[in-house]
Amino acid sequence: TWAMNQELLAISEVQNTLIACRTEDEVSKIITMVLTQQFGAYFARVWLRRPGDICPECPMRGHCTIGGECLHLIESAGYYTHTDGNHRRIPVGAFKIGQIANEASPVICNDIVKDERLHDREWAESHELQSFAGFPLMSGSEVIGVVAMFSQQRLAPHLQETLSILTRLTAEALCNVQQFEELQQARTQAEAANISKLLDRILKEGGSINIDLPQPPEDY
Repeated sequence: TWAMNQELLAISEVQNTLIACRTEDEVSKIITMVLTQQFGAYFARVWLRRPGDICPECPMRGHCTIGGECLHLIESAGYYTHTDGNHRRIPVGAFKIGQIANEASPVICNDIVKDERLHDREWAESHELQSFAGFPLMSGSEVIGVVAMFSQQRLAPHLQETLSILTRLTAEALCNVQQFEELQQARTQAEAANISKLLDRILKEGGSINIDLPQPPEDY
């Protein structure tokens, strides 16, 4: 159908854009923007699994049973764009987002107001939300985060498959970013080590290091 062809075209464009990303923030911003602008999300968010950092004052502290790490809200697009609200940290295993990370399996619901796993169904009803789709971001067998969206429309089966593909592309882009950062870090460390070895050799040989400083202008 025309709708499915448009989705396939969008997938191709997103893939090309994600490949060029060099930071986790860039990847997260692109996928949430695509979900809201092209796939009917009322709002979309990305959480990444990281060590706990605000545990004493975290609003979700009472729901944290694992400790040590949690899901950090990295990007939010659509109706909600802030990343510093009560859901900026979600314990693994808590609520729908945490369950997705804990079980490494997607959650899709087309009647979100009646879903008992949603802890604030009155809020969902007030925003006329109809559906929810959340997917784990996987690196091999490891869950590295969660991407999720709420919509005011039902999610057709073909759209659910499209969202699954987009999630896989997002996870691959995040892994590529991590590898790129590790490569950059290794290169920086290697360059620093080479400079250190060169300085040691010069000093051992009794040499000196001349540094040419730029001369100030005549009217300085």
